[in-house]
Amino acid sequence: MTVPLSDIETDIEGVARLRCSVSSEHHKVELEEWIDPSGQPLRPSKKMGERLLSALGFVEEHRVCGNQAICPPDVVRIVEKQSRR
Repeated sequence: MTVPLSDIETDIEGVARLRCSVSSEHHKVELEEWIDPSGQPLRPSKKMGERLLSALGFVEEHRVCGNQAICPPDVVRIVEKQSRR
């Protein structure tokens, strides 16, 4: 899945490609790539990387995956289908 991603503390913006694994038992979200507006890969600093991992961990822990206000419609459909299993 591709989503906009920004770090408020550093004001860095880009597009993130995430790998989402969703089942009724767990949600797993991994950052595969983060690209700046010019198409160049962004390499987060250690501190920024820790904030990013914390945010992804929050999504996993609270099962935010599939939230209609956050996720693209195709992800919402997949999560709804997986949740019924």
